[in-house]
Amino acid sequence: FSSDQKQRTVAVFETITEDNKAALIGRMADYRQALIGAAGFIAASDNVTVEDWRKYVKTLSISESLPGIGGLGFILPVEKANMPEFLAELSLEGQPDFKVHPDTNFDTAFVIKYIEPMAENLAAVGLDIAFEDGRRQAAIRARDIKTPQLTQRILLVQDDTKKPGFFLLHPIFDDDGKTFIGWSYLPFTGDKALHSLTPGQTRKFWLTVYDGPEPSEDNLIYDERSDQLIKSCLLYTSPSP
Repeated sequence: FSSDQKQRTVAVFETITEDNKAALIGRMADYRQALIGAAGFIAASDNVTVEDWRKYVKTLSISESLPGIGGLGFILPVEKANMPEFLAELSLEGQPDFKVHPDTNFDTAFVIKYIEPMAENLAAVGLDIAFEDGRRQAAIRARDIKTPQLTQRILLVQDDTKKPGFFLLHPIFDDDGKTFIGWSYLPFTGDKALHSLTPGQTRKFWLTVYDGPEPSEDNLIYDERSDQLIKSCLLYTSPSP
């Protein structure tokens, strides 16, 4: 290549990189906005039933409005001492078979109370996300600093493909801004959330994403290979603090 050709190639590559970066930031902003709306719905309601949640999520049409998202859920902190009352309330709502799982040694369970669409997320219903440290710490950070938090790479219990995934959690507080209620959250896998960010993706380049500063199979999130005009684009995400 001549010097001019190299400069043009670099310029094209930088443009593609910035376009994809902007598209990813925009997609994550849409995710956060959905969580904020769900948090407002919960905070403004005296009591949200499973049917209320189903109707609310249905109005959002998340399969079209939030590409890559597998569902929208509500996580409630439940003291183990109050678990019988919690399960009794759900039974009266029409969920007599609701089970909190798995058992943990913590005094408080972080229970996925609702998630829609439910059919695709049955394995997640009733999950105590405190069973895994990455989920638990992200939830605690979101609650304590009152800002949305993304987990590090996890495997979603409802994803049979076992592809790398994440939770994005938003803390919910009452109108006074002090009384903590729970979390709205979005589960998603990297392959779906990072797919088709821009028209050139898979056509002009392939995208590989890692959770961390170094590329390795252990922290791979997304790998999309194709023999195209530009051979590689590596995007790194920093691990959660």
